[in-house]
Amino acid sequence: MKRLLLCIMVLSVFFCASAAYAAPGDGIIINLPSLTLTFDKGDVHREYPVAIGKSLSNTPKGSYKVAAKVKDPTWYPPDGGKAVPPGKKNPLGHRWINFYPGYGIHGNNNAKSIGTLASLGCVRMYNGDVEELFDMVSVGTPVLITYQTAKEITDGDKKILEIYADVYGRGVNSQSSIKAKLSGMGITTGEEKFKYVFAGNKKKTAYYSDGWILTKGDKFLSAGLVKENDALYISADAVKNIFGIDYLLNLDTGIMSINGEEIDFVDRGGKYIDLDCLLNILKLGYDIDAGAQRVDIRGSMIFLNGKFIGKTNYANYDSREIKLPLKTVAEQFGNKVGWDAATNEVSIDDKAVPAAVLNGVSYMGIKELAGMFKFDYEIDSRYGIIQIKR
Repeated sequence: MKRLLLCIMVLSVFFCASAAYAAPGDGIIINLPSLTLTFDKGDVHREYPVAIGKSLSNTPKGSYKVAAKVKDPTWYPPDGGKAVPPGKKNPLGHRWINFYPGYGIHGNNNAKSIGTLASLGCVRMYNGDVEELFDMVSVGTPVLITYQTAKEITDGDKKILEIYADVYGRGVNSQSSIKAKLSGMGITTGEEKFKYVFAGNKKKTAYYSDGWILTKGDKFLSAGLVKENDALYISADAVKNIFGIDYLLNLDTGIMSINGEEIDFVDRGGKYIDLDCLLNILKLGYDIDAGAQRVDIRGSMIFLNGKFIGKTNYANYDSREIKLPLKTVAEQFGNKVGWDAATNEVSIDDKAVPAAVLNGVSYMGIKELAGMFKFDYEIDSRYGIIQIKR
């Protein structure tokens, strides 16, 4: 790997010599335990999932700077084997961002490795993500690699401690150290829950709290949950903050509705909405971990100007070939979608469009839809969230 990177650096000096240096405060932060890369520049903030070095070839901590950038790099095997030219078989993917002799941020030829310990020390990204990052960074952009396993979260008057797995086994997540943090934050989990959450923290992110929480993968969403009569309820404020959706309450009948559908609620000094019913109305799958008191939402979520409008089962975050449900998107812009069962033809406002019908639902690629309806979008591959902005 070091031979490879040194060769790339030599070949790319001229390519990068004229690039502008990044302004102070801009830069990349890679946190190894969370397997994430964060990029900030002005108003731009991005979070990406990454693969890092294996347990015997750790990605190094430290402060660095982008030293070189290369499009469509050639890979030189560290064992001196035959060089691999740009293409599908190249383990560097389509982009290379060098930050230290022997190490770089790059694409991949195995998307399933993202989110794991897989490299010889380099930082792998989805190809679509690293191409986006490549265009935003310059030679001189700061790169900080950290090993932080603890994150304190405040949600209203509640505190939550998020602990990432100790991926390199450095002994930083001991029971005593976590309990000390919990004590300092005023969180009481109970010994049984603590042991359950701690046992599951060896390979995945854990959340310590004094009640139920809602998450989406490693994304904390809310601690505004209460349990009553064996049912979970979530605060209406949390629903609005997370999904951009408000409720309607008929004061004459006392009936609450969301998206036109009746939903159960309780009053606990504020309105709390039946969580199971809510997620079913939104057609979102979820898992319940009673031992950890955690509800985790599954799948790729689509938002329009901050409001949840639907989901997609067809999202390839590596290639960014993402298909969106045509009717869901079109109707948000006031257009009518039709389908001729005899010809299997899909239309918008009676004009045929090249949509694919999958499991009875018509889909189109996000790039095509963006061109058709004139919207911008952001893809969050870490959490599976697609933000449409118009």
